[in-house]
Amino acid sequence: SRTAGGGSSTTTGAARAALPAADAVLTRVAWGSCAKQGFPQPYFDAIAQYGAELTILVGDNVYGDCETDGCPELPAAYALLEAHPSYRGFKASMPLVATWDDHDYGINDGGASNPHKDLAKDLFLTFMDAADDDVRRKRDGVYTSHAFGPTGKRAQVLLLDTRYFRADFTDTDEPYAPGKERYVPKNEGTMLGEAQWSWLEKRLAEPADLRLVASSIQVVADGHGWECWRMLPHERERFYEALALRNGGAVVLLSGDRHTGGLYQFSSTDLDVVDATASSFTHTIACDDDGDFDTPGDP
Repeated sequence: SRTAGGGSSTTTGAARAALPAADAVLTRVAWGSCAKQGFPQPYFDAIAQYGAELTILVGDNVYGDCETDGCPELPAAYALLEAHPSYRGFKASMPLVATWDDHDYGINDGGASNPHKDLAKDLFLTFMDAADDDVRRKRDGVYTSHAFGPTGKRAQVLLLDTRYFRADFTDTDEPYAPGKERYVPKNEGTMLGEAQWSWLEKRLAEPADLRLVASSIQVVADGHGWECWRMLPHERERFYEALALRNGGAVVLLSGDRHTGGLYQFSSTDLDVVDATASSFTHTIACDDDGDFDTPGDP
């Protein structure tokens, strides 16, 4: 139901800010990832002060890894975030869209084999106050899209799901070796699943002047052996080919996961994109000074 302020009432009873109007021109967008719900949440206040017209959460929006039967950890993680004053104020005043990553998917580095994925999906959609008739409630995965602005200033936002359908990565034969820290590439298996690939190709056929494409894991990065699209090189090449065939518009990839920030560029004859990694909201590798992963500032 709608509230007087133009937002909507939610499953928690707290107001959620409405998304920008379809003809609104976006000039300020914020994005980021990886936030432990038990830590301070000053980034919500910082984004509000910045005045973002849209905020994109790129995954690990809570940390609720399933460690016991029934996975009570994940709903408890969402409940803790929902109770945080900074989040509640942000939710009521700032337009927000999101996808997920492994820790709000319920299993570290999880893919299609996650036994908790449908529970995690229901909890994610509840967290996002998805309506009963939201298309994501009728299909697998949480991928979705939005578009804002008139022709000439049209921004398309694509939120990919790199978890629900994804094949398992291949374990490294040299743990922590540079470039092979946890995984090595393999040329088989899917990243997005055929249904999501078909959806993506249709969205890219729609006209847009700017395309913001959120992938919870890095797309362009080649320099490490952690989770990234490089681990399924045939799927990354397919992604680049799909982007090259888009119906116009510059492309900016938005990624997270790594607990550090960075800008990565891919250029070819047909495609020029930037992958902008923003991670982490509450704990970063660069700020770690004691190796205690349970305190703010740790990876």
